[in-house]
Amino acid sequence: MTSLVHFSIQDEQIGIMTLNRPEQANSLSAPMLEEINQTIQEIKHDESIRCLLITGAGSKVFCAGADLKERRLMTEAEAKGAVRSIQQTFIEIESIPVPVIAVMNGHALGGGLELALACDLRIARAGA
Repeated sequence: MTSLVHFSIQDEQIGIMTLNRPEQANSLSAPMLEEINQTIQEIKHDESIRCLLITGAGSKVFCAGADLKERRLMTEAEAKGAVRSIQQTFIEIESIPVPVIAVMNGHALGGGLELALACDLRIARAGA
């Protein structure tokens, strides 16, 4: 199974988290949110990381926000739970103790913009 979130460390202190669902515009599915939260916990416990970059796979969309195809199959209660899960993930990003930079390689739609706003800084990559 392909990882929905790639995480690597560059130059021994720069964390890079890449949302890896380019065919779905890097939309936030429940399994992706779980992987994002697991990665955040790893980052919080790794004192060597001095900065985190968050970006999206592909070149057209940074993040499209909630996975609406997943959402349409949910009951109203499940949809509310999904929204709370996304909000909690953004709160976790805001609480990361190092600077977090959204490296926006394309459009940030809906919750994707909220994701970018949860970061300390936002930059648009050239050509995006």
